[in-house]
Amino acid sequence: MERAPDTVAPLAFLGSPDIQKAFLEYCELRQIERGAQLCAELEISDEIFFIAKGSLEVVKASAAGTVRLAKLHQGAMVGELAFYTGDARTASIVAVTDAEVYVLHKASLARLRTERPDLAVTFDHMVIRKVSHALTRTNKLIAMYR
Repeated sequence: MERAPDTVAPLAFLGSPDIQKAFLEYCELRQIERGAQLCAELEISDEIFFIAKGSLEVVKASAAGTVRLAKLHQGAMVGELAFYTGDARTASIVAVTDAEVYVLHKASLARLRTERPDLAVTFDHMVIRKVSHALTRTNKLIAMYR
């Protein structure tokens, strides 16, 4: 594995660079070329992604063609819903630019829970906050259209 950087934007929730480095020991660094797919809609997930460099798009196939749902940049985390539920991914993620993404696999999270339960709890709490904020935003959007 490459030497971990001093800080990684998507891991800012962990606080200190030392704690971020400890977390990164459980992650894989993946290089994604522009235009390449990071993951595909309908795949079963065992990975969650932290964007260290570059931009990606969340896209979904529709009858009218491909629809862009979101554009993601350095510092974003993506793939948490399918990762935690074990359900199929609801969209694909494609690199808009060359990108570097840290990947946490379910097996690595299980190891993290055993070896560093403090980091695992912090990670779980961050994911819960992110999902809660997304649900709140969705509920507000739905309320606007009633």
